[in-house]
Amino acid sequence: MKHMTAGPLPAPFLQLMLALLLTLSWTAIAQPGGDRGQACLDSNNARECGWFWGHLDDDEEEEPEEPPVEIPMAKASEEELDCTDPEQWEPSCGFVDPEGSFEFQAKQRDMLLNQSVMNPNNPETVEAFQRYMRWAVDQAITMSRMWEWNQIQNQDLNPLVHSPVSSFGLRAASRARDGKRNAVMEEIDDQNGFLVWFTRSSCQFCHDMQPVMRQLERRTGLTIYNAPLDGGCMPEFSNSCDTTGRSVEAAGHLAVEAVPDLWLYLPQDDLWFRVSSGVEAAQRITSRIEVFFGAIQRAAEKGLEAVGDGTSPPVDFSVPDMLERSSGGLGAGIPQGVE
Repeated sequence: MKHMTAGPLPAPFLQLMLALLLTLSWTAIAQPGGDRGQACLDSNNARECGWFWGHLDDDEEEEPEEPPVEIPMAKASEEELDCTDPEQWEPSCGFVDPEGSFEFQAKQRDMLLNQSVMNPNNPETVEAFQRYMRWAVDQAITMSRMWEWNQIQNQDLNPLVHSPVSSFGLRAASRARDGKRNAVMEEIDDQNGFLVWFTRSSCQFCHDMQPVMRQLERRTGLTIYNAPLDGGCMPEFSNSCDTTGRSVEAAGHLAVEAVPDLWLYLPQDDLWFRVSSGVEAAQRITSRIEVFFGAIQRAAEKGLEAVGDGTSPPVDFSVPDMLERSSGGLGAGIPQGVE
């Protein structure tokens, strides 16, 4: 038996085999599935087909990834803010009474000022700062009254005691407060209140203050008793001068260290308080009596207790409301001439 030896294949056979391989390869690439092949054979199919890109199915097209949506931090609305909390307070809250917190008022001051200066045509921002300033002015008025009270009640704080001549010519501005003044003086008189003026016969300033004391009597309608510490009465007050020696005892009790020194006494409550020390104008002393007496009344109504050693009465210099100020009351403000 003859064995057939492998030899070179005929060229036509090789060409046939190569064509067959190419056909199978193209079919495998272009038609991985029956449905795709059918789609590519459809002449009405507008989708692209071919060995390079294959068949682009709509259901296999990758959808572009959407960028992540940033969720803004939820900001508390004005209704949710606790505007009385310094940590939560914002300029949109407007001015809030700091209730004794200096840091809280400073925060409001700076932010409301910044807001109003940078938005000067916005009525709301300007109004918010105006309300802060209204509060600040009221605080300043209250402090100035307490300042004057301390200065008059403690002679070592009063520059008028040591250099009275430089301030003698000063006069408080004229104010239409006769109606309120008369009511205050009448109430003091109803309590049998009177003024006690401590002097020394060797005190030149005491002699110079005699016309002022007479004017004060006319303005207030209160009796002024001269209480000489050396037994020598002021010439114009010889008829209302105490020479029994009780003046020295009273001066020691009240810690009178320098003269002239003027005190108001309310027998009903056995209450003493200083209204002038040194050389001053009658109008200034009258105004001070009104303010001090009003402060003592408010303290009594609120049940406040005296501070310190208790020798001075409790006082409340809180600023009265706008109506009282506008009508010429004890508070600050421009009187409107309506009682």
